[in-house]
Amino acid sequence: MASVDNQWKLFGIDLRGLANMWRAGWRDIAWGQDSVLRRWLDDAVTLRDPVSGVSRVYQAGRVSRLKSAPCNAYVLPVELLLVKQLSLPESVEVDIDSALGFEVRANSPFPPEDTCTGWTIISRDDGRISVSLVIVSRSAVTNYLRQTNMQPDEATEIWALTDSHPVVIGGFGESARNQRYEKKLNRLLLGVVYSVLMLALIPAVPVLAKHQQLQKLERLQQRVQTDAQEAVQLRATLAASNERASMINHLLSTQHDPYKQLQTLTALLGDDVWLASMELRENRLRIDGRAANAAGLMQTLSQRPEFVEVRSPSAIRRERSGEERFVLDIMLSAEEAL
Repeated sequence: MASVDNQWKLFGIDLRGLANMWRAGWRDIAWGQDSVLRRWLDDAVTLRDPVSGVSRVYQAGRVSRLKSAPCNAYVLPVELLLVKQLSLPESVEVDIDSALGFEVRANSPFPPEDTCTGWTIISRDDGRISVSLVIVSRSAVTNYLRQTNMQPDEATEIWALTDSHPVVIGGFGESARNQRYEKKLNRLLLGVVYSVLMLALIPAVPVLAKHQQLQKLERLQQRVQTDAQEAVQLRATLAASNERASMINHLLSTQHDPYKQLQTLTALLGDDVWLASMELRENRLRIDGRAANAAGLMQTLSQRPEFVEVRSPSAIRRERSGEERFVLDIMLSAEEAL
C-alpha cells in the first residue's frame, strides 16, 4: 500500500511545507526585524522605563533618531521576565511560531490564559539562529503597572529588553500599531500592483486608441451610407436613364430616317394605292400593299431617279376585290439613302 505522505511530494519536495515557506518568506520581507518595509512604514514607539524614567524612540526594533513617536510602550523589569536563549536550526524558521509554542508550553510556569510571550532573533550563524524567548504573566504585568502608578491605555505596548534587544510582548497594545502597519503595507502593495498593471497596459494604449478611432470611423461610415442611400438610388436610376439615352442616340445615329421616303412615296402613289407596311434597311426599301395596277406602279417607280432598282421578290397576286397584292424591293440611290 502506497504511503499517504508520498501523495504530498512532488520531485522530492513536500508540498505541505510550501505554505509555511511562503509565510516565513513574507514574514522576513514585511514583518522581520531587518525588513526595509517595516523600517519605512512602521510607526515609531517611545519606550519608557517606569523605574528610571528613561525613554528612547524605537522604530522596527532599532533605536531611532526621532525625538517623539505616536506610540508608547513600557519596558518590564528583569525580575518579571522568564527568558530562554534558544539555538535552533535555520530550517525551523519556516514554522518558528509552532516551534516556540512547544517551548512555551514546556517551560511556562503560568496558566495558559495568563501567559504572554514575545521573541526576537538575536543572530544567525552557521545555519543556526539564536532566538531570545520571553515569557511573562499578564497578571504580574498588570500589578506592576498599578504599583508604578502607570495608567496604560488600550494602545500602550509592553516590551522587554534582553541584552539590549527589544522584545514586544504580545497580547497588549501592539495590535493597534500592527494593524496600522498592515494597512500601510496593503496600500503599498496595491500601489505596486496598480503600477505594474499600468506599465503592462502602456503598450496597449496606442492599440486601444486606434481601435476607438476605427470604431468611430465605422460608425461615421454607417451614418454616411444611411444618409446617402437615397442619393445612391437616384444615381443608379440616372445612370440607367443615361445608358438608355445613349442607346437611343446610337440607334438614331445608325438608322435611316424613313420620313423622307414616306414623303417621296406619298407624292408618287395615287389614290388607288395603299401601303400595308414599309421597311427601310440602309439603302433598301421594301413596301407591301395593294393597287389597282401593281405592274404600272412598279414601272412608275422604276423611272424615278432616286430609285436605282425596283423589283418584285414574289409574284403579284390579284385578290377577290379586284386589287393586286404586291411586295416591292427598291434600291435607293446614294443621295436618297443618306
